Amino acid sequence: MLPTIRAFIAIELDERIQRELARLQDRLKTADPEIKFAEPRMRWSAPKNLHITLKFLGDIDPKRLDIIEDTMTETAEEFSVFHMGIGALGAFPNVHDPKIIWAGVTKRANFLAEIAARLDEKLSGHAIEPADHGFTPHITLGRSQHATPCKALTTLLQNIHVPAGLSQKVERISLLRSELMPKGPVYHLLHSVALKKE
Repeated sequence: MLPTIRAFIAIELDERIQRELARLQDRLKTADPEIKFAEPRMRWSAPKNLHITLKFLGDIDPKRLDIIEDTMTETAEEFSVFHMGIGALGAFPNVHDPKIIWAGVTKRANFLAEIAARLDEKLSGHAIEPADHGFTPHITLGRSQHATPCKALTTLLQNIHVPAGLSQKVERISLLRSELMPKGPVYHLLHSVALKKE
């Protein structure tokens, strides 16, 4: 019996966006020295791993990859290439108790939501669990390692901003495998399909 693989469907980010968001992470990291923990408060996403998840698949049987790839192709044929803008900075559940710090999509978020909804709908027809929460397109910058709020981090979240005019042309959707490692996940591209041309 083949082992399962941990996978998700995503929009990959270009290197320019990754570099800009890495600079933003560096500014947010300055809150960590004020915290008296042995490890940093946040586990920050590696810049090369920054992406927008459209559909988290979890642990799947490799035999189901063909179905997932076919579904991605069908979905991609329904959507044209578009430009998305990245401009918001926030946290789940909120900036006063940040468990996940994110950069949000401020332009064409509705396009991403439509793609995610179509993937969810089509894959649920193949007995892949639908999402159990609403879709908010975002890029996870870091996840909290500790339960207590941090005033310094909240202040930074309220006072620094994503650089103006940050945008990217979205041309593809990708299937990625996540390999969990001690220093954080490593992502491997399994499949990628192009959206319709503009």
